[in-house]
Amino acid sequence: ITRAQLDATVEADTELQMPVAKEEEEGDGTLRIATHRVPSTAPCTRAQFDEWRALWPVAYRPLSQLKPPVFGAQERAYVCRNLELVVRMCEGSRVLGTRCAEFVVVASPVAQTALAKSADRAAVDRHPLRHAVMCCIAIVAETETKKVLADCDEDVEEKIEPSDAATTTADPLSSLVPAKRSASSAVSNNEDALSSSDGGYLCEGLDVFASREPCTMCCMALVHSRIGRLFFIEPKEDGGISYHSIHSLKALNHHFTAFQCTQTK
Repeated sequence: ITRAQLDATVEADTELQMPVAKEEEEGDGTLRIATHRVPSTAPCTRAQFDEWRALWPVAYRPLSQLKPPVFGAQERAYVCRNLELVVRMCEGSRVLGTRCAEFVVVASPVAQTALAKSADRAAVDRHPLRHAVMCCIAIVAETETKKVLADCDEDVEEKIEPSDAATTTADPLSSLVPAKRSASSAVSNNEDALSSSDGGYLCEGLDVFASREPCTMCCMALVHSRIGRLFFIEPKEDGGISYHSIHSLKALNHHFTAFQCTQTK
């Protein structure tokens, strides 16, 4: 059960309800305006749904029951190693006095190696999109782009116009989307190579390790990137997982598994 649903259960009769005006028909056929209290969150039980829908349109989605995951010794060591890396990044931030609370590592469960790591740079760079998750996705995108372009035929590379090549920057965070190139035949060949590269989507099947639960925007970015699993340590009341359950929304075309991890001393 998520934090929001627990709140809805415990506090359904208190501040989680808000007054609304509703027309009621009197016995003589006249209408009067009355105030009723309605739920401000979705119901988490069938009984709540049956009671609340009489006054207000609500949707009831039963929680799916997942089997407890079983990690082998090698996979457990891989997960712990990356979580420890996130913790060390947090501790290093406190030592340096920056006190950044959000650090993310993207790793490959197949290669058992970290592919990207970043801190939250939104405040430092004064850029609303440079959360740690978004920065890591940008780093992975830059790495994959360089890898595919390096494998292109030399004759295709020679046809790239200098003006187009000059727009590409070495800093993967200068733009959170890949640099656009002109629609020439040579560039089209490069784009075909990018779209047909192994791995399909950008972060398909990769694991994300975070010191803090990602926000709604970052969770949607993880959905679009097709990650496999998310491991986070510190939950957030308004987080994309605990509150919105973005990782398992049936309306979305991709789902991933999310784990809240506990630090042991």
